[in-house]
Amino acid sequence: MKKNIYKIEAEKALNTYLTEQSSRLAWETMGAFSRHVKLFLKWLKIQNLTIEQVDSKIVDKFSKALAEKGTCIETRWKVRNALQDFFEWLHQNDYPVKATNEILPYRKPRSDLIIVSLPKDACDFLDLIKVTMKPSTQNSYKTALRHLYTFIEKEKIDIKQISRMDAEKFFKYLLTKNQHPSTRLGITLIVRKYFRWLAGHKKIKKDPDLLVTNQDLPKLPDYLPRPIQPEMDKLIQTRFAESRDLCHRGLLLMRWTGLRVGELSNLQRDCVHKDFNGNSFLKVPLGKLNNERLVPLSEKILKLIISIKDQVDKEIKYKNITHLLVSPLGRQIPTHNLMFAFKEMTGDLKTPEPLVSHRLRHTYATELLGAGMNIFALKDILGHRSIMMTLRYAEVTQEKVRGEYFEALKRLENEEKYQSHILAKILPDHADYKQLLNDLLLELKKQIKDKDKNQSNYALILKRIKSLKSEIETILN
Repeated sequence: MKKNIYKIEAEKALNTYLTEQSSRLAWETMGAFSRHVKLFLKWLKIQNLTIEQVDSKIVDKFSKALAEKGTCIETRWKVRNALQDFFEWLHQNDYPVKATNEILPYRKPRSDLIIVSLPKDACDFLDLIKVTMKPSTQNSYKTALRHLYTFIEKEKIDIKQISRMDAEKFFKYLLTKNQHPSTRLGITLIVRKYFRWLAGHKKIKKDPDLLVTNQDLPKLPDYLPRPIQPEMDKLIQTRFAESRDLCHRGLLLMRWTGLRVGELSNLQRDCVHKDFNGNSFLKVPLGKLNNERLVPLSEKILKLIISIKDQVDKEIKYKNITHLLVSPLGRQIPTHNLMFAFKEMTGDLKTPEPLVSHRLRHTYATELLGAGMNIFALKDILGHRSIMMTLRYAEVTQEKVRGEYFEALKRLENEEKYQSHILAKILPDHADYKQLLNDLLLELKKQIKDKDKNQSNYALILKRIKSLKSEIETILN
């Protein structure tokens, strides 16, 4: 039976939640969590709303109210996370509130991955990959092994005796996690590499390439690039340009330079470089593909970067700032805050496909291609290692194909009009050309009767004249 919970009882429910979570949360975390949720409950009381009424629109309205008060994006993000935890708990305990995905529709569901302690073999393997792989890749390997050992612990399997049947069960287990095929592919490849390492050290008996075969690798969907529609793109750029929020201004820079969101987060304060001719370039730090690159800057983009620096100098009191985009405490703004800022700004826009920050990069690339930019130059600006990545990532846009199609039709139409114009000059009167062709046909028929030789040639000429007569009538009529 559903419990009744109103404005006053909401705080009692919060206290109950904090009591239950006291063994899991540190007291500092509990204090911050309590403040964030109470801030929302106080705002509900002012708006004369009950917690049962809360939906995505109300939460978005609350976020905008925080933004108008000057609350930084980092705090708004933490408030949203606290609300997610609180509403999940309320829903699980049969309080009459909406499901969390109705209240926070663009928040990812909490991972149900159990943080198992990895055995010595897995730790030795992770220590080995530190030699050649960057930290973000190391974290991906650690997560993949946690999935494997969570499954092994659940099924009570001895890793030394693991069989092909066990591996198949593991693939089915991954499928139940509702992960994207690219995520399952990454986990499967890492697990196969781990099995190969175990076999090389004689820690498993089975051939690793029989445990995980190529047929087990999930097939990835081949998506087309998803640029934002021109009118929607202009609206989003206008919103970013009018905002004084550093995250929003950073996202505008992302739209104008084609950065990835991680690269935007990592931009250094001294990111603008000039060559000997005085041309300005944006130095993009090591990103997804572990490479640096230079992106040419127009005067408009250069002014935006300078204005961001000026705003930081005025609003941030801390010294030794190293990044272009920083929080009020002078720290680098993380990628999740930037993605949240994008969702916060575009959450009310209705599009056929979800609006995510990465589509700004798609829009930038397809816009340049549509303007006729060389694909090899675009490859360097986007920071791709091979031209094939550029062809997949920013293929010729539908707008360009459509434009070329109608341009070709226009050329054909003009050509037909030109042909009609020429024929009209040669044969200005329909009656004249008909009489002319009829007279020519009669004369040729007479010649055929009078001469016995080359009748086949005359017959062919007659056929051509009849065909010409039919084509001319088609054009002029």
